[in-house]
Amino acid sequence: MADTQTVIEITPPKGGRVHVVRVPVNPARDWQEAINAAGPDTPQNYNVRKVGDQYPPQLAEVAEEEIILVNFGRYIDDIQVAVDWGKEQKLRPEDPRGTFAVGEHKPRLHRELGLSVMAIVSPQECSFEGRRFVCRVWLFGALRYCYLRWYGLGFLDYFWFAFVREDEPLAD
Repeated sequence: MADTQTVIEITPPKGGRVHVVRVPVNPARDWQEAINAAGPDTPQNYNVRKVGDQYPPQLAEVAEEEIILVNFGRYIDDIQVAVDWGKEQKLRPEDPRGTFAVGEHKPRLHRELGLSVMAIVSPQECSFEGRRFVCRVWLFGALRYCYLRWYGLGFLDYFWFAFVREDEPLAD
């Protein structure tokens, strides 16, 4: 009998939305190149440029990746709410390079979703100056920026959190 992979159903959070995109992700890409491609309007002095050592490039080929974006449709007081939701759905936080790839390859995603502004967040944390942060891509009109945001700071309804499916074992 051939192996089949179990399909994971994703249930949006109450009042929220889920949107799936497929984009090429280059895990070996230089950190500054990834930021410049995702957020060409990102100033050179932004702190997001200083945390690349925490997300070292991985030796892997460019591959199309399914990235699951979730929006809670409301304010959430801590990113842990999103991380916990992802665990319930058998999803893991996408790393910043995947999030940056969404900004690079889907620069008008906010408009496609009927939004005037959108922040796409990688829930995979980093540390900067002794504090916990996450990386995000900001889409506003034709502008695209990459930023750091405090991990425990609240998140408004225009934040979308990036996840990927956990590796699932093949069924017998």
